[in-house]
Amino acid sequence: MLASRLGIFANRDFTIYWTGGALSNVGTWLQNVAAAVLMLELTGSPFMVGLLGTASFLPILAFTLFAGDVSDRLDRRRIVIVTHLLATATTAVLAFVALTGAVAPWHLLAVGFLTNAAYAFAKPALVSILPALVPRAELAEATSINVLQFQVGQIAGSLVAAVVLLVATPGVAFALNALTFLAPAVAMVLIHPRPTEAPRVAGAAARGLTAGFRFLWAARPLLGAVVAVAVANALVEATRTLSPVLVGQLGAEPSATGLLIASASIGSAIAILAIPWLLRVLSMGRLTGAGFVAQVIGVVLQGLAPGLEVAVAGAFLVGVGFSLAFTQMTALLQIASPEDLRGRVMAIHTLSHLGLRPLWALLVGSFATLGGARFAIVVFAVLAPIGLVGAARASREDLADTLTGPERAAA
Repeated sequence: MLASRLGIFANRDFTIYWTGGALSNVGTWLQNVAAAVLMLELTGSPFMVGLLGTASFLPILAFTLFAGDVSDRLDRRRIVIVTHLLATATTAVLAFVALTGAVAPWHLLAVGFLTNAAYAFAKPALVSILPALVPRAELAEATSINVLQFQVGQIAGSLVAAVVLLVATPGVAFALNALTFLAPAVAMVLIHPRPTEAPRVAGAAARGLTAGFRFLWAARPLLGAVVAVAVANALVEATRTLSPVLVGQLGAEPSATGLLIASASIGSAIAILAIPWLLRVLSMGRLTGAGFVAQVIGVVLQGLAPGLEVAVAGAFLVGVGFSLAFTQMTALLQIASPEDLRGRVMAIHTLSHLGLRPLWALLVGSFATLGGARFAIVVFAVLAPIGLVGAARASREDLADTLTGPERAAA
């Protein structure tokens, strides 16, 4: 069993927290697939399917910074409970109109927007709770395993969607997702967060939406961690966005697109499972550096691949590198952030991770238009040294120890 092999699952609160999140992620991907299928059935328009994705993304861009401020001012567990109960109610309404045959495209757009608005408010609170659930020495491992939630959700949710849509209807998928939204709310009731070792910032320095930016500017090496998170995600986004085009240029069947994307996901999951062992012999900084090296090799392999097999191997390495780099820089930001600024700092982290995805997709698509998918992917490889430099600066010292009074006061 996974729990017996990974020591972090011996922690009761972390196991409850992780399980609640994993179940919710399965439901989210179940609904993502079902909603896209239903939108296409209702409208016959790929544009409307794309618009559904846009409606789901906009709340994250619009509300995340405000949500980080709310997370630092209110009880984080209550925020998670309230947002997930609202998401449950909203999705239950969608399930009802779908099951009764009254569903319209605007229902899908509205629910996509509202549930992701709830997610935008829940995300900074959820991430900020993690340091209060595990000892500081285990936070890097806990952060790494926590990312596995999303891989589990993507893989399992997509498979469950295939089965549900085969034997039932999208309305059933929406009803199941409504139930899974309850899992994080229940987890918040069951866990017992402890006070963290992180100091607090008093007075005006801790106020306002921009306090997280002010802190990162004062603790400038931590900006390197934010840059590293953005770059690690950019290289994954290049693989995800250009997979259909690259498959065509390699002369493979369109169905092989799934192989590239799945290979990156599998690489990411395997790396996550390996991180607890790797951290025994490598520091955060060196593990992050190894991640960017893996990503560089991966994108170059895809760009120069003579055939599909090499491209699949490259996608695998991109996924491996993403997990190694992203998880360690995320943990560093959590460790180094003051308790009453952590929500806003992690909101900036969320924007650098999720908020820049449309930009990366647009850029890599533009490069592909100019010179083809191979050219675009290799061009994106030049970002990796930027991420490597940022990670090296962030990891040069133990920032959680060195960010003391004057730097924190300056924030």
